[in-house]
Amino acid sequence: MGDHQESRENSAHAEFGLPETSEERWPDQLPRPLQQFWDYCQSLKDPYSGRYLRAAFDPARIPALLGHTQIIERVERAAGPARYRWRLSGTEMRKYYGRDLTGSYMDEVFTGEVVSEINRIYAAAQAQETPHYLRSQKTRMTELSVYNYERIIVPFHIENGQPQLIGYWHWSS
Repeated sequence: MGDHQESRENSAHAEFGLPETSEERWPDQLPRPLQQFWDYCQSLKDPYSGRYLRAAFDPARIPALLGHTQIIERVERAAGPARYRWRLSGTEMRKYYGRDLTGSYMDEVFTGEVVSEINRIYAAAQAQETPHYLRSQKTRMTELSVYNYERIIVPFHIENGQPQLIGYWHWSS
């Protein structure tokens, strides 16, 4: 297991709590890089289907944001629930997790209730094909430091497959 443990979250939406799917309930002002990520994602939304198209996502168009970007995919299993894996985890994410998460499964890094909550949120984002905003707080147990983050995950449609989740995490202490 990883050296990272989630802290308890309050139940209030968008205030260290549950993810917000209604853009009207997102904060009026996002941190600049998070807003840039969101604006880029919005530019990739298909006007006919309303879906975010994975084939249109070009990392070369957002190089300054890639360090905080993660691509997350759902991996089906023959027996048991699906698992989520980091297909790509930006280099800046290592500072907060203590290692490169690329190729790791969520249940290899987090435990119990945290994995269940992540699976629930990610499954809902995929099933609803709706972006999620979340503001939360984490504690790194090895350093006993607390830091806040805001993130947006966007389900990008893949032809003939599960939507891939692409997210941007903005950290502050």
